[in-house]
Amino acid sequence: MITLEQAKNLKHGDVLIAVKDSKRWRVSGAVKTWKRDASRVQVPLKHGLYRHDYLTEQYLNDVTLETRTGWEPMKNMLDDRASQDERVPRSIQKHLDDQQNY
Repeated sequence: MITLEQAKNLKHGDVLIAVKDSKRWRVSGAVKTWKRDASRVQVPLKHGLYRHDYLTEQYLNDVTLETRTGWEPMKNMLDDRASQDERVPRSIQKHLDDQQNY
């Protein structure tokens, strides 16, 4: 189940999972909202190569957001490791040391 605000904040490429059959639907365009009726929303979705549909405010209880918790901690760990490995090569460090000795 997603809220109306979550539906309005969806971006192209976000993935939703249908509750009934666990199919993955990708947001395939801009979310349409109405100025006169803030409770309306229309999200274009794509599943596979040929299936297209729209998610409206009536069916927000039938989908959930896909969570990507497995990748984010790994990405942070790799970023931390990369920042630790940014050492100056020995040849450049020797040149810098020689410059300081003058």
